[in-house]
Amino acid sequence: MRCSVVVVVHQNYKPLLETALNSISISRDDEIVVVANGCHITPAEGFKVVHCEGTLAHACNEGIKAAEGRYILRVDSDDWVEPELITSLAAELEHTGYDAVWCDYMRAEQVGDGNGWQSYVIEPYPQDGLEHACGVMFKRGIWENLGGYDDNLEFQESFDFWKRFKKAGYKSGRLSVPLYYYRKHPGSMSTSPARECARAMIEAKY
Repeated sequence: MRCSVVVVVHQNYKPLLETALNSISISRDDEIVVVANGCHITPAEGFKVVHCEGTLAHACNEGIKAAEGRYILRVDSDDWVEPELITSLAAELEHTGYDAVWCDYMRAEQVGDGNGWQSYVIEPYPQDGLEHACGVMFKRGIWENLGGYDDNLEFQESFDFWKRFKKAGYKSGRLSVPLYYYRKHPGSMSTSPARECARAMIEAKY
């Protein structure tokens, strides 16, 4: 199998999961693994389900353990992607010799008195260095060699993972095309003050 798309969902984001899954276009050589972290998801045609409880890092590890693809790609359950995301990243990974490839983000924010998520401000959100948690396709063997994500981390598990990735000498590249839509909203992990504290601790560690 070529690529396993790992989608972690918890109770608060269950209503958004369908949008995320419908945006992911897979071939018969790919799969979607939904990790229900502390909630219940009924398995359906088109994806497999793993149930677990714990940190986001632990949930990601459990999803990758259940995955069969030689490439791993994470997509958050409250985000969505362009249909060509998998094929574009896989082609870049296969023809460049990189160990991981990421794409640019588009950031989606609710504005005004928009009902639900029907109104957005969309703006380019490029990243010059490898830090994204999602929208990054990497070789499964890298995850195995690095011992996966650190289960004990409540925040910044990917930042820690990429620090170890770079320290081990692995190489990554950026596909400068916006293929991932990042939904930023109040209450998301990226807005928590504890995130910056965790990041500072990881910076000091490495």
